[in-house]
Amino acid sequence: MPWLYKPCSKKDARFHARCRVFARAARHGKPFLTEVVHPGMKCFPQWCVCCGNGLGQTRRRGMATAGYAQWLARTLGSDVQQSWLAGFLVRIGELIIAQKAPEQMAAIEQLPHQAGGRWEREKRLLGFSGAQLTAALARRWRFPDSIVRALETAEDPVAAVPFCRLGGIVHVAMLLAEIGLEEPKSPADTIASLPEEIKRALPLDSAWLAEHLPPVADFVDVSVR
Repeated sequence: MPWLYKPCSKKDARFHARCRVFARAARHGKPFLTEVVHPGMKCFPQWCVCCGNGLGQTRRRGMATAGYAQWLARTLGSDVQQSWLAGFLVRIGELIIAQKAPEQMAAIEQLPHQAGGRWEREKRLLGFSGAQLTAALARRWRFPDSIVRALETAEDPVAAVPFCRLGGIVHVAMLLAEIGLEEPKSPADTIASLPEEIKRALPLDSAWLAEHLPPVADFVDVSVR
């Protein structure tokens, strides 16, 4: 991924510096959600406004994914903070793709949107997905190995050997966020649309999830598009 090694602007440099702060906080177990991440949100890059895939849209996707990842982690007894951060970070690759390959964005963002379809289009058009790009960045920023592996496996966690539970959480959280933001369904239909193999691997109880699934509005303002 040569994009990772090209000279970056001052805005990009500030963004990379902020992510390294996130990484240090994660490695040292600091409460980064309140002390590091939220105060640093203004540092995220402003350069990406392409085919509707600007900072606001990607941030909404990231916050929704992070919220569902945190909820799933709490349900499964996994690390809540790492799940939130991995869920939030997994969308950053989309910003890099939009900046470096704007000519591909119309095809990547084509309608109709199907949960999980974006990664398939990214791999077909670019040879890698946004999640894989984010994983490479996370490794460069020296995030904990657990978060890097979660990002590496989030696209297809069931295929990973050994299975990465955090990657599975991020995968399901991304599907829930995409459905909630782009193709809203009833809780029962939402859970029924999740791949059975990932529900078995985590494991997740479909009936319980359908009964307790929080709406995406709990994590983002759905009135803003």
